[in-house]
Amino acid sequence: MKCIVAMLGWTLVTLGFAAEAAAATPPPACRTEREQRFFRSGVQTGERLVRMAWGAVDREGEGCDLVQRFESDVLSNLDDLRLPPGSHRAVACQHVGIIAGAEEEAIRSLNRCVGRCCEEGSLIAKMKGQLYCDLSIAFGGLGEDQFFERLDVAICGGAFQTCCDSTYLSFTRAYRNAYGECIPYTRGRFISVWTQARRLSCAYPET
Repeated sequence: MKCIVAMLGWTLVTLGFAAEAAAATPPPACRTEREQRFFRSGVQTGERLVRMAWGAVDREGEGCDLVQRFESDVLSNLDDLRLPPGSHRAVACQHVGIIAGAEEEAIRSLNRCVGRCCEEGSLIAKMKGQLYCDLSIAFGGLGEDQFFERLDVAICGGAFQTCCDSTYLSFTRAYRNAYGECIPYTRGRFISVWTQARRLSCAYPET
Protein backbone atom coordinates (compact mmCIF):
# COMPACT_ATOMS: atom_id res chain seq x y z
CA MET A 1 0.00 0.00 0.00
CA LYS A 2 2.84 2.38 0.81
CA CYS A 3 4.21 1.92 -2.71
CA ILE A 4 0.91 2.93 -4.26
CA VAL A 5 0.69 6.05 -2.14
CA ALA A 6 4.32 6.96 -2.77
CA MET A 7 3.62 6.86 -6.52
CA LEU A 8 0.45 8.83 -5.97
CA GLY A 9 2.30 11.46 -3.96
CA TRP A 10 4.77 11.87 -6.82
CA THR A 11 1.89 12.28 -9.26
CA LEU A 12 0.26 14.94 -7.10
CA VAL A 13 3.44 16.96 -6.85
CA THR A 14 4.32 16.73 -10.51
CA LEU A 15 0.81 17.41 -11.82
CA GLY A 16 -1.01 19.81 -9.69
CA PHE A 17 -20.32 13.32 -1.66
CA ALA A 18 -23.11 10.73 -1.98
CA ALA A 19 -23.27 7.17 -0.67
CA GLU A 20 -22.14 5.55 -3.93
CA ALA A 21 -18.79 6.36 -5.49
CA ALA A 22 -20.25 6.75 -8.97
CA ALA A 23 -22.47 9.54 -7.63
CA ALA A 24 -19.61 11.59 -6.19
CA THR A 25 -19.75 15.08 -7.63
CA PRO A 26 -16.97 17.67 -7.77
CA PRO A 27 -17.25 20.49 -5.22
CA PRO A 28 -18.02 24.04 -6.39
CA ALA A 29 -14.33 24.99 -6.50
CA CYS A 30 -13.66 22.38 -9.19
CA ARG A 31 -15.35 24.06 -12.12
CA THR A 32 -13.39 23.35 -15.27
CA GLU A 33 -13.44 20.10 -17.20
CA ARG A 34 -9.80 19.48 -16.26
CA GLU A 35 -10.43 20.07 -12.56
CA GLN A 36 -13.42 17.75 -12.60
CA ARG A 37 -11.42 15.08 -14.41
CA PHE A 38 -8.74 15.31 -11.74
CA PHE A 39 -11.42 15.04 -9.06
CA ARG A 40 -12.90 11.88 -10.57
CA SER A 41 -9.45 10.35 -10.91
CA GLY A 42 -8.86 11.09 -7.23
CA VAL A 43 -12.14 9.44 -6.23
CA GLN A 44 -11.11 6.21 -7.91
CA THR A 45 -7.71 6.29 -6.21
CA GLY A 46 -9.20 6.95 -2.78
CA GLU A 47 -11.69 4.12 -3.15
CA ARG A 48 -8.95 1.73 -4.21
CA LEU A 49 -6.68 2.59 -1.28
CA VAL A 50 -9.42 2.03 1.29
CA ARG A 51 -10.68 -1.11 -0.42
CA MET A 52 -7.17 -2.55 -0.17
CA ALA A 53 -6.97 -1.59 3.49
CA TRP A 54 -10.27 -3.31 4.25
CA GLY A 55 -9.27 -6.39 2.27
CA ALA A 56 -6.08 -6.65 4.32
CA VAL A 57 -7.97 -6.82 7.64
CA ASP A 58 -10.99 -8.78 6.41
CA ARG A 59 -9.25 -11.78 4.86
CA GLU A 60 -10.89 -14.14 7.34
CA GLY A 61 -14.08 -12.14 7.73
CA GLU A 62 -12.72 -10.46 10.85
CA GLY A 63 -12.62 -6.90 9.60
CA CYS A 64 -15.14 -5.65 12.14
CA ASP A 65 -12.86 -6.88 14.93
CA LEU A 66 -9.89 -5.04 13.48
CA VAL A 67 -11.36 -1.59 12.97
CA GLN A 68 -8.47 0.16 14.70
CA ARG A 69 -5.96 -1.49 12.40
CA PHE A 70 -8.13 -0.58 9.41
CA GLU A 71 -8.23 3.06 10.53
CA SER A 72 -4.47 3.08 11.07
CA ASP A 73 -3.78 1.67 7.61
CA VAL A 74 -6.13 4.16 5.92
CA LEU A 75 -4.69 7.17 7.71
CA SER A 76 -1.12 6.02 7.17
CA ASN A 77 -1.68 5.99 3.43
CA LEU A 78 -3.49 9.32 3.36
CA ASP A 79 -0.74 10.86 5.49
CA ASP A 80 1.63 10.33 2.58
CA LEU A 81 -0.36 12.64 0.30
CA ARG A 82 1.25 15.99 -0.45
CA LEU A 83 -0.34 19.29 -1.50
CA PRO A 84 2.47 21.87 -1.66
CA PRO A 85 1.73 25.59 -1.43
CA GLY A 86 1.18 27.01 -4.88
CA SER A 87 -0.34 23.79 -6.24
CA HIS A 88 -2.61 24.17 -9.25
CA ARG A 89 -6.32 24.02 -8.44
CA ALA A 90 -6.65 20.84 -10.50
CA VAL A 91 -4.22 19.13 -8.13
CA ALA A 92 -6.29 20.33 -5.18
CA CYS A 93 -9.38 18.87 -6.86
CA GLN A 94 -7.59 15.54 -7.21
CA HIS A 95 -6.65 15.74 -3.52
CA VAL A 96 -10.31 16.41 -2.65
CA GLY A 97 -11.36 13.50 -4.84
CA ILE A 98 -8.98 11.11 -3.10
CA ILE A 99 -10.46 11.97 0.30
CA ALA A 100 -14.01 11.79 -1.09
CA GLY A 101 -13.42 8.35 -2.56
CA ALA A 102 -11.65 7.14 0.58
CA GLU A 103 -14.46 8.49 2.75
CA GLU A 104 -17.18 6.78 0.75
CA GLU A 105 -15.36 3.45 0.72
CA ALA A 106 -14.61 3.67 4.45
CA ILE A 107 -18.29 4.25 5.20
CA ARG A 108 -19.28 1.32 3.01
CA SER A 109 -16.77 -0.88 4.80
CA LEU A 110 -17.70 0.15 8.33
CA ASN A 111 -21.43 -0.03 7.65
CA ARG A 112 -20.92 -3.80 7.56
CA CYS A 113 -20.11 -3.65 11.27
CA VAL A 114 -22.50 -3.31 14.21
CA GLY A 115 -21.85 -0.72 16.90
CA ARG A 116 -18.96 1.02 15.14
CA CYS A 117 -20.57 4.42 14.61
CA CYS A 118 -18.18 6.27 16.91
CA GLU A 119 -15.15 4.75 15.19
CA GLU A 120 -16.66 5.68 11.83
CA GLY A 121 -17.20 9.27 12.97
CA SER A 122 -13.66 9.51 14.29
CA LEU A 123 -12.14 8.19 11.08
CA ILE A 124 -14.18 10.53 8.88
CA ALA A 125 -13.21 13.46 11.12
CA LYS A 126 -9.52 12.71 10.65
CA MET A 127 -9.84 12.27 6.90
CA LYS A 128 -11.87 15.44 6.39
CA GLY A 129 -9.84 17.31 8.99
CA GLN A 130 -6.66 16.48 7.10
CA LEU A 131 -8.30 17.66 3.88
CA TYR A 132 -9.34 20.96 5.43
CA CYS A 133 -5.88 21.54 6.84
CA ASP A 134 -3.96 20.52 3.72
CA LEU A 135 -6.07 22.82 1.56
CA SER A 136 -5.89 25.69 4.03
CA ILE A 137 -2.11 25.44 4.37
CA ALA A 138 -1.64 25.14 0.60
CA PHE A 139 -3.83 28.14 -0.27
CA GLY A 140 -3.37 30.30 2.82
CA GLY A 141 -6.96 29.75 3.93
CA LEU A 142 -10.23 28.87 2.24
CA GLY A 143 -13.52 30.57 1.49
CA GLU A 144 -16.84 28.99 2.40
CA ASP A 145 -18.65 26.64 -0.01
CA GLN A 146 -15.48 25.80 -1.94
CA PHE A 147 -14.34 22.24 -1.38
CA PHE A 148 -16.74 20.63 1.10
CA GLU A 149 -20.08 18.91 0.66
CA ARG A 150 -22.14 16.76 3.00
CA LEU A 151 -21.84 13.00 2.58
CA ASP A 152 -24.69 10.67 3.48
CA VAL A 153 -23.45 8.39 6.28
CA ALA A 154 -26.54 6.20 5.84
CA ILE A 155 -26.72 4.19 9.04
CA CYS A 156 -25.06 5.99 11.92
CA GLY A 157 -26.57 8.94 13.76
CA GLY A 158 -25.84 10.68 17.03
CA ALA A 159 -22.81 8.58 17.96
CA PHE A 160 -21.20 9.31 14.60
CA GLN A 161 -21.76 13.05 14.94
CA THR A 162 -20.57 13.31 18.55
CA CYS A 163 -17.35 11.42 17.91
CA CYS A 164 -16.77 13.16 14.60
CA ASP A 165 -17.21 16.63 16.12
CA SER A 166 -14.89 16.07 19.05
CA THR A 167 -12.22 14.38 16.94
CA TYR A 168 -12.38 17.03 14.21
CA LEU A 169 -11.86 19.85 16.71
CA SER A 170 -8.82 18.30 18.37
CA PHE A 171 -7.34 16.85 15.18
CA THR A 172 -7.36 20.04 13.13
CA ARG A 173 -6.00 22.16 15.97
CA ALA A 174 -3.05 19.80 16.35
CA TYR A 175 -2.46 19.00 12.67
CA ARG A 176 0.68 19.94 10.82
CA ASN A 177 2.23 18.75 7.59
CA ALA A 178 5.53 19.35 5.83
CA TYR A 179 4.41 22.87 4.86
CA GLY A 180 2.97 24.29 8.05
CA GLU A 181 0.48 24.11 10.91
CA CYS A 182 -3.30 24.12 10.75
CA ILE A 183 -3.97 26.01 13.98
CA PRO A 184 -4.04 29.48 12.31
CA TYR A 185 -6.91 28.25 10.11
CA THR A 186 -9.08 27.20 13.08
CA ARG A 187 -9.53 30.66 14.55
CA GLY A 188 -9.86 34.36 13.79
CA ARG A 189 -11.11 35.17 10.30
CA PHE A 190 -11.11 31.47 9.36
CA ILE A 191 -13.36 30.25 12.15
CA SER A 192 -16.52 30.38 10.04
CA VAL A 193 -15.14 28.25 7.19
CA TRP A 194 -13.53 25.89 9.73
CA THR A 195 -16.89 25.50 11.45
CA GLN A 196 -18.72 25.03 8.16
CA ALA A 197 -16.25 22.34 7.07
CA ARG A 198 -16.73 20.52 10.38
CA ARG A 199 -20.51 20.65 10.12
CA LEU A 200 -20.52 19.37 6.56
CA SER A 201 -18.16 16.59 7.60
CA CYS A 202 -19.88 15.55 10.82
CA ALA A 203 -23.50 16.71 10.98
CA TYR A 204 -25.90 13.82 10.58
CA PRO A 205 -28.78 14.75 8.24
CA GLU A 206 -32.14 14.96 9.96
CA THR A 207 -34.87 12.78 8.50
